[in-house]
Amino acid sequence: MIRALFSSNDRRPKEVKSMKRTLVFLLFALATGFGWSQDALASHFRYGTIYWRIPDPVGAPRTVEFTVQQAWRTTFLACTEINFGDNTTSNACGGVTNIGTGLDALGQSYTLRQYVVSRTYAGNNTSFLAFFQDNARIGAPLQNGADAQFRVESRVSLLAGNSSGPISASPPIRQFQTGAIRQIFFPVFDADGDPTSCRIGTDAEAGFTGSVPTIAGNAPIVTAVPGGCLVTWNVTTGVVGNQYVIHLVMESTRGGGVSSTQIDLLIELVLPPVPTCNGGGTFDV
Repeated sequence: MIRALFSSNDRRPKEVKSMKRTLVFLLFALATGFGWSQDALASHFRYGTIYWRIPDPVGAPRTVEFTVQQAWRTTFLACTEINFGDNTTSNACGGVTNIGTGLDALGQSYTLRQYVVSRTYAGNNTSFLAFFQDNARIGAPLQNGADAQFRVESRVSLLAGNSSGPISASPPIRQFQTGAIRQIFFPVFDADGDPTSCRIGTDAEAGFTGSVPTIAGNAPIVTAVPGGCLVTWNVTTGVVGNQYVIHLVMESTRGGGVSSTQIDLLIELVLPPVPTCNGGGTFDV
């Protein structure tokens, strides 16, 4: 998998390649433990993202390499093809590889899968919206979008000087401990050095109505911070075991053209750790 991501014709500066390797390593470090099927894709999708780059901006400025990641229930290893945004679809699922497996808080196993595919765009258009979508998301305990459609997009800008969209990484499932305001950081990097922004996706981008989750009226707040995006959420009254879809959109702009990547993942609520004290004596709480 690493050889596929960083091939010998990767002409970017060493620090750019090093940053991308760091993001991929972070995906493994944060994850817990990490066949194609002909059945319907019902109640198995847990995560998805697309990011892209132009391996040879000088010799082949319209040839784009896409990296697609999707997470599914381990006992149902599916795959959804990417639509390149020019009325063509990939034929890459035959070469999909498994990155690793993990468990959610309920003990349900999932597998993260990946394929890398290239597309040479024709014509004079400089902007394309690549995406994949299908049915359906998992059911209970998902609180928003249970059994709904999923959709993940990536905006490609082929304006001169733009060789990559934003790149990010995340395990398919992240945990928030209940009882307080919690935060999770998502690293974001643009190979061209363009500044990045981040936000919660719309219903159209996530593929279902009511995609923004709330707990006691509180929705996640997404802010751009140095090196990435910070998600802050008041889950004080959250119910342990509940899961929520969070659909993040990371964008960068160069020459007036917008590039983007999206991460569609699950947040699950877990118990906070039991308070402990070091040493002896009397403690006022």
